[in-house]
Amino acid sequence: MRETANYNFPVPERSDYAKIETIAQTFEKIDVEIKRIDVKVDESEQEVDYVKHPGYGVTTFTSPTYFVTLSPAPTQYVDGMGLVLRLNADQIAGNAAINVNGLGGKNILNSKGFSVTNLKKDAIYSFRYSTAKGAFILQGESEVEIGKQIITPSTTNQTILKGLHDGTGFVVGDVNLIPSNIIKDKSIFGVLGNVDPAKIATGTTTATYADNNRYVMVTISGISFNPKMAILYASRLSALIHTTPECWIPSLSLNVRAGNINEGYGYRNFNYGFTVTFLKDNYQFDVGEYKYILIG
Repeated sequence: MRETANYNFPVPERSDYAKIETIAQTFEKIDVEIKRIDVKVDESEQEVDYVKHPGYGVTTFTSPTYFVTLSPAPTQYVDGMGLVLRLNADQIAGNAAINVNGLGGKNILNSKGFSVTNLKKDAIYSFRYSTAKGAFILQGESEVEIGKQIITPSTTNQTILKGLHDGTGFVVGDVNLIPSNIIKDKSIFGVLGNVDPAKIATGTTTATYADNNRYVMVTISGISFNPKMAILYASRLSALIHTTPECWIPSLSLNVRAGNINEGYGYRNFNYGFTVTFLKDNYQFDVGEYKYILIG
């Protein structure tokens, strides 16, 4: 009776009698060898090298982290560990991270060390773990799909996202971006304004007697612009005393409306303020404090 070359199983030849005992011994050896092979296969599976053979999986997502479960499960993150992942959700604004088999979330960075943005649902991405960065580095980062990016102008520069654009993006325009809506000498996105806005100053002033109490004089000065119109208000009069827009002309008779007050005389032009003298009539326009509005 001869034996097999590899495992020495007894092989009856034509002239041998087959014995039950011999057959039983053969099956016992087969059982032992199969078990030994199974154990080696299990041990081999437990020692999968995710550096040489990146793990593949479909993620779940709880912002900002993508979760994946690999089998066999890695026991730690090692330098160069590779992942090939199909993402189940778009990345939400902000940093993104990967958590493998509950080992803890690790940020996703590009090769320059910056956070990756705009990862897309159902896209398949490759990552490598870097112990130096403590993060997963996106491979082939230029292939990140941006799709349609819409930029709204602001007071600061807006970032154009790096990646593949689908050609449908644009910068928002506004029909109101015209010179007549912009203050004179101010430029917005190259459009120079031509609007000369009204200038306004408010405050309080005190009226005093002049020329032996024949007149009541009001003087306002120190204004940063040359006003064209003045409005005075005193609660005791329950009325507005105002000058016409032309009152800046020297020596022009001013129209004054307040009770029985008929007219006043401006004897000094508006030179960053104004001085005006009113005829006193029935003491309605009298000395005291007045509020004013100057318009230029």
